[in-house]
Amino acid sequence: MKTKNSSQTSFRAFTLIELLVVIAIIAILAALLLPALTAAKEKATRAACKNNQHQIALGLQMYAIDNRDKLPYVKTGSGTWMWDLHPTFGDILAQACGRKEVLYCPGNGGKYKIEQIEYWWHYATDTRRVTHYGWLLQRVDGNATDIPVTALTSVAGTAQDGKRFLITYNTTNVSTTEMVVDVVITTTPTSDDFTRVPSTAPGVPAFDGFHKSSHIAGSKALGGNILFLDSHVEWRKFQFMKARYTFSSPYFWF
Repeated sequence: MKTKNSSQTSFRAFTLIELLVVIAIIAILAALLLPALTAAKEKATRAACKNNQHQIALGLQMYAIDNRDKLPYVKTGSGTWMWDLHPTFGDILAQACGRKEVLYCPGNGGKYKIEQIEYWWHYATDTRRVTHYGWLLQRVDGNATDIPVTALTSVAGTAQDGKRFLITYNTTNVSTTEMVVDVVITTTPTSDDFTRVPSTAPGVPAFDGFHKSSHIAGSKALGGNILFLDSHVEWRKFQFMKARYTFSSPYFWF
């Protein structure tokens, strides 16, 4: 009588149906986890952005202490987009904040500027510092002409609105007056695409030619962090934002 070799071991393989079921379960779990992971990553980015704005607040406070409570203002043209800074102001602020990277939002719409930071920092042969925050500080355009308050398109020129250019701390509504805002931009005030604002900057390496908002999901804006005149920072959902500023292009929301 033949006996079975005890060294032989039998294996049962997966059937095709069983394998497909396992793959389907893994795919379902991944689909369920991905939104949670994306949301967690966005929250971490918002926290990093908020920390940047806290550092900016400290830098502006240090400047104001040394300059009779005045915020930086240079009577020289430095661009009309809200993220433009005069080189002198940009350099002073970067030094006060510890490093220039603080002036760029780490959000998914701002990474291209951090990746090419030297290009944007020395934009157009150092005629301006192109950052990735919007600065509600009184400014002049490329012709050294004061940009009027009417560039702020939402109830422009009214003291109650609080969305106006700042020079000093001489105001009674410091807790509701925006000073530095996250970048939320469109080409028109009614556009719902916050990722394809045409760029006027040529030849930037690894840049697709379109500016993007700071915190986005697909092509939609989620909102932005706002640094107020009293130095506190809070998140504003996009549903509470308006297209408030335009002078040349684009429209900035906050």
